[in-house]
Amino acid sequence: MGEKKKRVILGIIIVLIVTLTGLNLLLHKGRNLKSTDEFVKELKSRNYKVESIEDVTKNRMSWFSGNEKIIKCSNIELLVFEFTSVEEASNEASRVSKDGFKIKPLPNASGSTPLAVYIGWGDNPHFYRSGKLIVLYCGTNLKVQYDLNRILGRQFAGFEWYIPGKKH
Repeated sequence: MGEKKKRVILGIIIVLIVTLTGLNLLLHKGRNLKSTDEFVKELKSRNYKVESIEDVTKNRMSWFSGNEKIIKCSNIELLVFEFTSVEEASNEASRVSKDGFKIKPLPNASGSTPLAVYIGWGDNPHFYRSGKLIVLYCGTNLKVQYDLNRILGRQFAGFEWYIPGKKH
């Protein structure tokens, strides 16, 4: 086989590998997580050091009806909302705006619903949903975004991949 043919075949193989890797990242669905414990196991399997998991009491204003926990690991903080069913998690996720800075409130005791709540997260929000969980990461760490994408699937709201120096 000629040298030119070898280079063409090698080039085709490289293009196929890059294309398949990109498609896998874009189409990755994540796992169907049923609990915060499963999520923590996934984080640990990717070498995140989990320092603490704190329950957030319901007397504090919460964006969602599910049980809320704060996970501190490897210098990041994640908010995890765990719901009783996949349907409940899906319904709650539908209240978040595409950019992640607005969440439609739940109806109040009188049955009326305020128009919207705008939130200043302090950093770029990234909302993920998998099974019974909604996970919020506010930050710009590409490795964290990549890992959350692999664990939970593509984010459903918030900034798409933040790239430093790129105008967003």
